[in-house]
Amino acid sequence: MKYMRLLFIILPLSSCMGGGTHGYIKRYRYSIPKYVLEKVVHHVIVENNDIHQDSVKDYYNDDTEYISICITERMQPYTYTLHFYGGKEYWDTAKTSAISIVYAYNKKREGGSQGNGGVSLYNYKLKKELTEPFEQEFISKVDKELGMQHSEE
Repeated sequence: MKYMRLLFIILPLSSCMGGGTHGYIKRYRYSIPKYVLEKVVHHVIVENNDIHQDSVKDYYNDDTEYISICITERMQPYTYTLHFYGGKEYWDTAKTSAISIVYAYNKKREGGSQGNGGVSLYNYKLKKELTEPFEQEFISKVDKELGMQHSEE
């Protein structure tokens, strides 16, 4: 009986552990290793006055797997959390790399992630509003610095 009570306590808690998935709003893939892409991404952030990385380091802004930035375009702020695809083992061996927008918000804080339904697959207007400034102010500069065009997923 004691074990049954413990089981009824542990099972509900285990469903809370782990964590959900944020999915991605849009992914940009390059034919280079992750460490090269990472270096260029940081350089574009540092060199662009309209892009600022969040100064608070945390899970979604660790400089290795996630980066949180704010882009100002036409006096409008957009915030993004970016994710480098894969993990260390993949990064050490893969010939390609990708960076994804996993969270994005406009000035009204509309948005979120694809996984939480904040930016659903069918909300084309919001998705376009959030991705256009990112592509114009950030991805275009990454492409230029790398001397290559990304592919989209």
